[in-house]
Amino acid sequence: MTAGQVKKHQSHRARRTVLAATAAAATALSLTAVGVAAAQAAPDDGSGGRAPTIPLQHPQHVDAGQSLHERTGVSSYYVRFDLPSVREELEATKNQRVSQAAVVDRTTEAIESAAEEVVDELGIGEDDVLYTTVNGLAGVAVRADSADLAQIAERDDVISVTPISPKQLTSNSGSNLLTGAAATWDYVGVTGEGQTIAVIDTGIDFSHRDFNPSFEGSYPASYDAGFFESQPSWGEDTGKVIGGYDFVGHLYTGTDGSPAARPDPNPMDESAAMCPGIDPSIPRGGGHGSHVSGTAAGYGVNADGSTFQGSYADLDDEELRSMKVGPGSAPGADLVALKVFGCAGSTEYVAAALDWLLDPTNETAAKVTVVNMSVGWTYASPDDPDNLLVEELTQDGVTVVISAGNDGDVFDVGGSNGNSPAALTVANSIGDTFVYETVDASAPEDEVSELLAGQYSVNFAGTYPDQTFEVVALPSAGKSVSYLSGCEAFDAADAALVAGKVVILAWDDAAALPCGSLVRFNNAAAAGATGVLLTSTTNVFLAGIGGNAGLPGFQLTADATAGFVESYDPATGAITLPAEGRTVTFAYGPTVVQQFDDEADTLNASSSRGSHGTFGAVKPDVAAPGTLIASAGVGSGDDLAIMSGTSMASPHVAGIAALVRAARTDLPREAVKAAIVNTATHDVTIDGIPFGPGRVGSGRVDAERAATTPVVAYDKAAPEAVGVTFGVLEVGEAALTVERTVAVRNLSGQQQSVAVSFESQSDVTGVEYTVSPSEVSVAPGTTADVTVTLTVADPTQLAKDLDPTMDLDSGIGLVRDFLATPSGWLVLSPMEQESLLVPVAAAVKPHADMSGSDVVFADAEATTSQIDLSGRGLDQGSGDPEDPQHYQSVIVPTQLVAQSPRLPMDDPTTEEVEGLLNTTASTVDIASVGTTAFLAEWEDDQGILRTSSYVGFGIETWNPWSYLGTQFATIAIDVYVPGAEEPYVVWVEKYLSNTGDYVDTSVVSVYAPDGRNTGLELLNTLDGSIDTNVFDQRQAFLPVDLTAFGFTPEQIEAGDVSFTFDVCGYSEWSSDPQTKCVDTVEDLEFDLASAYTFGNGYNAVYLDTPGTSIPVTRPAAAPAAPIVPLAAAAAAEPGEATHVGDLLLLHLHNGVSTSETGPAQIVPVLELADETPSEEPSETVSPSTDPSDTGSPTASTTPTDGGSSSPSPSASSGGPLGSTGAPVIGAVIAAVALLLGGAVLLLVRRRRGLTS
Repeated sequence: MTAGQVKKHQSHRARRTVLAATAAAATALSLTAVGVAAAQAAPDDGSGGRAPTIPLQHPQHVDAGQSLHERTGVSSYYVRFDLPSVREELEATKNQRVSQAAVVDRTTEAIESAAEEVVDELGIGEDDVLYTTVNGLAGVAVRADSADLAQIAERDDVISVTPISPKQLTSNSGSNLLTGAAATWDYVGVTGEGQTIAVIDTGIDFSHRDFNPSFEGSYPASYDAGFFESQPSWGEDTGKVIGGYDFVGHLYTGTDGSPAARPDPNPMDESAAMCPGIDPSIPRGGGHGSHVSGTAAGYGVNADGSTFQGSYADLDDEELRSMKVGPGSAPGADLVALKVFGCAGSTEYVAAALDWLLDPTNETAAKVTVVNMSVGWTYASPDDPDNLLVEELTQDGVTVVISAGNDGDVFDVGGSNGNSPAALTVANSIGDTFVYETVDASAPEDEVSELLAGQYSVNFAGTYPDQTFEVVALPSAGKSVSYLSGCEAFDAADAALVAGKVVILAWDDAAALPCGSLVRFNNAAAAGATGVLLTSTTNVFLAGIGGNAGLPGFQLTADATAGFVESYDPATGAITLPAEGRTVTFAYGPTVVQQFDDEADTLNASSSRGSHGTFGAVKPDVAAPGTLIASAGVGSGDDLAIMSGTSMASPHVAGIAALVRAARTDLPREAVKAAIVNTATHDVTIDGIPFGPGRVGSGRVDAERAATTPVVAYDKAAPEAVGVTFGVLEVGEAALTVERTVAVRNLSGQQQSVAVSFESQSDVTGVEYTVSPSEVSVAPGTTADVTVTLTVADPTQLAKDLDPTMDLDSGIGLVRDFLATPSGWLVLSPMEQESLLVPVAAAVKPHADMSGSDVVFADAEATTSQIDLSGRGLDQGSGDPEDPQHYQSVIVPTQLVAQSPRLPMDDPTTEEVEGLLNTTASTVDIASVGTTAFLAEWEDDQGILRTSSYVGFGIETWNPWSYLGTQFATIAIDVYVPGAEEPYVVWVEKYLSNTGDYVDTSVVSVYAPDGRNTGLELLNTLDGSIDTNVFDQRQAFLPVDLTAFGFTPEQIEAGDVSFTFDVCGYSEWSSDPQTKCVDTVEDLEFDLASAYTFGNGYNAVYLDTPGTSIPVTRPAAAPAAPIVPLAAAAAAEPGEATHVGDLLLLHLHNGVSTSETGPAQIVPVLELADETPSEEPSETVSPSTDPSDTGSPTASTTPTDGGSSSPSPSASSGGPLGSTGAPVIGAVIAAVALLLGGAVLLLVRRRRGLTS
């Protein structure tokens, strides 16, 4: 296919599996911010652009050794049938004279029969059938080869075949005082009696005194099938755990190669000691479910180890704090244990547990009023089938409480199931009272030792040695922070020093970590150390320490560090021990309690930011204490364990939900969640600034107020969400006003007069919230409406203002990608009552309306032309154009190489169409593909000026994604270079730091056929220092250094660079389980010798400014053949234009949702036959701009000034029309490069100003 020719492609559904989301070792590369240039008619000064390189470690979560064409393998999938579920059939037949049991049996039989057919067709064994769901959804979960599942997707009775997102664990006394649970026991007089909380987790150790005052026997020291698998006598032997089920058994890990699930009736939780035969690299459950359950509803354990059986209302603060294990938030509630994890690993069985709860014939499930799910999956989309089951449960009146996740302040990183609008999603705030584990420390000659506070590493699987070890520190002279932190292998001298001893390593909680704990422990073990101590710069640990299975390890608090060492300098990592030395004994068991009032109601930095509103919800909903929480320790009989995470925050709220339901048994289902959200009015802050709805919802929970509030309020159109979400709003030239209605409901028996106002948390210039009326009067049992109005009176005033609690730095030295998110709370103040809050949030951004002219070459020999830009651009916001909080419209011009028609959405009501599975999948339905070539100059680490040659892939999709670069929505490209049997793979992904944390930076990675990472660039060539509109977008630009594909400098210099490539819109929700490609455009070509260049060839991204131009240069040998045979062009008379190609212009700031034709633009490249203009309007040929049109381009008659077919000159073109009617180009028009480095300091020192 020659340059300029265009192929139109249908979706290819017979492709093989695309990239797996599994880690592959990769080399560290440099990440280059290529820059943006001004599109203007200016002399070429020959300077070009320089882009400093910023060293980054490559993300290691993609299997680079496979291409789009050669991927098969066994995975877990959920096959959903086009059959009614038991619940649907019961609802449909409720008015008929038919036995309910008969309906259940008939419906179950139909679903199970379909499941058997699928299993038989797949040819899989019993071990590969995970479970069948019949109650909430009709379907079967299987492990099978993706190629075989592709055939199953074609069955008439199958709605969808979707991958199962594996869920991971998202890892009380003082907390009960802080959250008001203890006050609820006392002043309201309820403890959760009559309520049952189902805990979907690792099971519950009902031998523990926190759940069972009279268990006979003891927890075993090693795995005993009789203890863990036999049918319990519910109630008699299990205390407050009244039922449950183990869906997976002991050895199941949910990982590749996992043993098959072996369900049994006993959901007994398993300690890490039960897992000796399981790969030590797989994280242990470690009693997660027992800990969570104790926080939600444990009885509490007295200091003497007995179960607390007294009056909770009579407990005072001192008695509570003196307990060995404090009571759960709702100690009067019962528990149901639904075990979906084995002894270690992740799980695919959450849906099975949710379906168990929806079984209308299950008497135990019918008692459940609250569900806790301290599980989740990072970045998972709202289309997760598990979310449908969550919504089914909430429709039944069950309150479903879910942890927000532990992935930090990154947009949308909090995934499923916490992103379900119906879920009550919980962030992790910090309390004021903390229980610490201890290590026994002393000097060698001391007779008395002291217990130092801290935390043990969680992955240690051995027995703590009953002996004292000498502690040594690494000599610091000439050593880096990374080395002194244990992130590099010890040299021979230091290995000899630490052999047989405990080594103390630097750990600075306030700085970006050079590596995680596993690397440090492995290096210490390799040197022969017997244990690891870690320093700290905080007294409140934000996360646990993993370590490894072989070495005991302990992290000291900041105070303990200061008391143990002679000196510690976090800046250098240097540690000095006292001259007399130090020894430690790992004394696992004793604990100490410490109180830090100044830490109360701050946020644990690991607590995940939730979804920003693309799909109708902003998360999380509330915050609760989840840091250093002491609760029931699995296998200990009566002792505690200390854990941190949103997993520990969620059960506090589950218990509070049980308290609210016990106190207000007549509450409608939406009012329970609303009562908890509305009364969570305690600000969670950073440096005194409150976090907003996108991080903590309304604030930290208050149990007593939730159980007694006379008024609740919620979004009238989405009562299950409670909070008001305006979603993502693009604002054009006209002012914008959007309204949402909040229902204010009176739960009391008295008239309620409620004052109404709005409190802002994150102001955005140009956006205003107003509320009306300012007061409502609500009669008992009725509702009144309040209108919340978002107004943008003057769109030109909109700025990209950052949430005041966010940091511009993404955490890796680059400016983060971010959105302007005006947010706050609707404040409702009932008379003589404390105020109530309803979270209010939106994402608002201006959009441009820019277009480029046709490109006209004067004749077949001409090599230069230009794109004239016109329309309405953006140049607004805070600061100057180089300010990250400024909007400046930009454009990426490319050569169009392919268009692909829009795929239809699946319609489950018909059998006529097989198309896109869901909304998330539709966002990577490819519309257009373009390519371009450009150069970049940059300085290496030695200050030497280098030049790199790039190819860029321009992509437009049919629908906007929320964010690009996860397994649920991304772009993958297979590149076939001459002589290579396998392709290179280009992949858009979220950057994963060297500590395993995602950041708000999207990158373009390249993988060689052998799996090496050979390229790493920024998506759209820029970090967040200049806005390229990466969220809620349909356009992306993927730059790749040609050397990443193995081309040599000599080949590039000679122009001897060509390859073919395939583009895949990848999503785990693709209806094709084999390829994961929603849409595929194949057999495309790139040839550097025939590639167009733009500007001066040194940039890809240009200012999209009205009245300016971008020079276009084509090679002298550029082909003049039309895209497709065109009769009109073939018959053209002299002076008329021949259509020789098309450009794809990515106007990155054009409106996404407001333009039917899309934000990108396809413009024709025309060539005049000679220099004599026609006296009559000429018939010019231009292709259709609608990629759904698979026919020939259309012809249009365009009147022109003087009868020519050329566009009008731009304001900056520098001259009038010449005799030919084409713009006069006296010199090559260059674009002035803005030098952008990735690191903030480089940006400050090296920037040049933008010109327009």
